[in-house]
This record gives sequence, C-alpha cells and structure tokens, in this order.
Amino acid sequence: MSKKILKELKEDLKLAKEANELTTENIGKIVKDATTSILKELKFHKEITSDALKDVLDTTADSLKEFGELTTQNTKASSDGVQKALKKELNKKSKKIEKVYHTLTDDVKKDIGEKIDTFKAFSELSMDLLQHATDGAIKGVHDVLNGNKKKKNKKSNKK
Repeated sequence: MSKKILKELKEDLKLAKEANELTTENIGKIVKDATTSILKELKFHKEITSDALKDVLDTTADSLKEFGELTTQNTKASSDGVQKALKKELNKKSKKIEKVYHTLTDDVKKDIGEKIDTFKAFSELSMDLLQHATDGAIKGVHDVLNGNKKKKNKKSNKK
C-alpha cells in the first residue's frame, strides 16, 4: 500500500541525489508525485490521509537528512509538493461532488415534475369523482325531500 509508495519516494530522492539533480524543484515534484499516488490509493479518507501525508514528509525529511540535504529550502519544497498534490486532489473531488450534485438535482427536478403531473392528473380525476359524488348526494337529498313532500301530500289528501 502506501509503504510501497514511500519506498519509491525514498528511491526517487536517492536517484535524484546520485544524478546530482536534487534541486528544490525536483524535490517538490518527486514529493508531489508520491503524495498524488498515496491520495489516489487511499481515496481521500481524512484520518488515513493525514497520517499518510505525515509519512511522506517524514520519509522525505529522513532521506534528505541522510543525504546531507536537509535544508529549509528543501523542506519547504517537499511541503509545497504535498500541498500541491493535496490541492489538486481536493479540486478533483470538489468537481466530482459538484457534478454529482447537478446530476442529482436534475434527477430530483425530473422526479418532482413527474410527481406533480401525476398529482394534477389524480386531482382532476378526484375532482370529477368528487363532483359526481356531490351531484349524487344532492340528488339523493332532493329525492328524499321530494319523497317526503309527496308522502306528506298523500297523507294530507287522505284526510
């Protein structure tokens, strides 16, 4: 896992030293590449990532110390490499989250639109049924009242 990447980091720094290319720029690039690899591998889990980034900086510092190259400038270069990789990864994650948000928002809008259309159709159907039921109830009341009047009229005619 990240131990392999840390070993590669140390080896890359050693090769740069042997090739007399251990410049602050190269240190920053080597550290950035190692950090990017670790971040991809860990899928950016907060606690694990913090530990891994500390390991990158510790490995770099130990290697530079071993080579007699542990200077303020080189330490800053390694720190900058970690920060650049972290910033790049955070930007990627942010864009992915934004894309998912917009996709979900569109899907949610579509789903809500469909539910509103279904509700409107159901409401119209319900209003028709309610109107028929109300008309039937009114007619029933009229029939009952008219039936009572007819019965009363028949009773009064019998007297």
